[in-house]
Amino acid sequence: MMCGLAGIILGNKERKEDDFEWIKESMTSLLVRSQARGPHATGIAVIRRDGTYQLLKRPLPAEAFVETQEYEDVMAEIDDKVSIIMGHTRYRTIGTEKKSENNHPIRAGKIIGTHNGTIYNAAYIADMHGLNRFADVDSEVLFRVANKFRNPIHFESKLKNFRGQMTAVMVNLNRPNKIRIYKGNKPFSMLWIDELDIMIYASNSDYFESVEAEDYTTHDYRFKPNRAIQFNTEKELKMKVSNFKFIPTVRQPNTIFQNMVTLLS
Repeated sequence: MMCGLAGIILGNKERKEDDFEWIKESMTSLLVRSQARGPHATGIAVIRRDGTYQLLKRPLPAEAFVETQEYEDVMAEIDDKVSIIMGHTRYRTIGTEKKSENNHPIRAGKIIGTHNGTIYNAAYIADMHGLNRFADVDSEVLFRVANKFRNPIHFESKLKNFRGQMTAVMVNLNRPNKIRIYKGNKPFSMLWIDELDIMIYASNSDYFESVEAEDYTTHDYRFKPNRAIQFNTEKELKMKVSNFKFIPTVRQPNTIFQNMVTLLS
């Protein structure tokens, strides 16, 4: 099991108070359902159209995280100025969840992002680009490369050197109306809700069952691997899809360990 991505992308339109209550409740439900993919830490980033943001992450399962006063305070600030609510539930692999820098969303310079997967050659990539690292988690390297190469075309050209597993969501705070999603070889689904002009996303489409969308017109979206999906939230939501090169890798068992098992059997 890997981590869970969950979030809501908002087009720029006026909404009623009831709409925002629905958005907040839906975000909370998505986080709680996503706990099944990552119980060790939970986080959200609320990013506004002027580049300001609130970032909250704690070494707690989502069920406990959404009950904190801090979470309630962040969610209370959601309004028409928000371009994305970016959530993550972490399954610990590399780096303890007790160290906040290892949890998501991760801020690397002007980039805030969430990642599901593992970058096996993170140390190699960091050395290649002369990156300073402040966390143990491999995901940090992905966002530090994005911060160094902020032009999406230049960043995407670097992804061909990564080895591992990846789907990621990120925002450049200098361009907070542009939401970038890199759907690699990890699961990712989206649900567009016409009346609210929002896109809900999650790592598992089953989690959309927790969102009460029966009264709305919805559209499901699924993407093949290696698709770059960009949303423009300056006005009504606009989506653009292109390809990028990424080589998925499954780590092989240690050969020495295999030999030891053979000798002992």
